[in-house]
Amino acid sequence: MNFFKRRFGRTPADQASLLSDWNYLKAKVYFDEGSALDIVVEDFAPGDWDKWAQLVEEEYPFYDGTLDMNLVRSYWLGERDEGASVIFGAGNIRIGCWYLDEDKFENVVYPDDYKSLHDHETLMEYLQQLSLVLGKKVFLAPENSHHISILEVSGETITLP
Repeated sequence: MNFFKRRFGRTPADQASLLSDWNYLKAKVYFDEGSALDIVVEDFAPGDWDKWAQLVEEEYPFYDGTLDMNLVRSYWLGERDEGASVIFGAGNIRIGCWYLDEDKFENVVYPDDYKSLHDHETLMEYLQQLSLVLGKKVFLAPENSHHISILEVSGETITLP
C-alpha cells in the first residue's frame, strides 16, 4: 500500500482529484444545506490587519464598509461606539469581515455565493493570496466552529485534512 494512502488516507493524486470534484466539495466543504463558512488565520497577530487590508484594497472590489484600519482601531480602543465591517468580492463570492477583536481574524463566506467549481477556485485563490501575504496557514471552518478545519491553505498548497 502506498505510504501516503496508509498515513493520510489518500495519495496526493487522490487529493488533487477531490479538489477538482465539485460534487465532493459541495458535500464535504461547502455543505449542501448552505451554511456560511468562516475563514480563519492561524496565529493571527494585530500587525496582520494592515497586510490584509492592503491585499483586499489592491486586489478585490469592496461593496460596503471600511478598509480604513485607523477607523477600525478607534473602534477597538473604545473611541467609537459603532462597530466596523467590510464586505468585498472575490469573483461571484462575497466575503464579510467584522473587526471584532484586534487579535482575531475571521472572514465569512456567504453560502449563497459558492455554486460551482469556478467559485471554489476563486475562493482558493483568495485563500492562497491571504496565506502568502501573511505567511500563515489559513483554513475554512464551519460557521462559529473554529476548532474544526475542513480545508487548509498554506502558501500555494491546499489540503483537505
